[in-house]
Amino acid sequence: MLCRNRAASQRGFTLLEVLVAFIITAMALGALYPVYVKGATTLDLARDYALALSIAESRLAETTVTATPQQGRELDRFDWDLSTQTYINVSLDDVSSLSYTLLLVEVNVHWQNRGKPHETTLQTLKPVLRD
Repeated sequence: MLCRNRAASQRGFTLLEVLVAFIITAMALGALYPVYVKGATTLDLARDYALALSIAESRLAETTVTATPQQGRELDRFDWDLSTQTYINVSLDDVSSLSYTLLLVEVNVHWQNRGKPHETTLQTLKPVLRD
């Protein structure tokens, strides 16, 4: 009878209960880890795309109208190249009456992320007065 009162007065978890709780927690964390890694990888890639678009936008804004292609490197890992060509709009009937020419300006930015190549491209039209 003394043992029964003593066991009832001691409250706590047994070693087996603690081990089972630990195993369940470890399994849950193990299942969540790949989700965390995928999220971190996606966040890293999204940051790279945002930087690449920012580089492309700044190249488009700073570009002067030249016939020669340009290229460069930003932040030691983003390579870019810029090209221009005359834009021909087939919907215009008489292009010769226009006082300007439209140039298609294209910027490609490419980089490596975790060993995989990525690329983004921006294009715009710029009017140039005719000679």
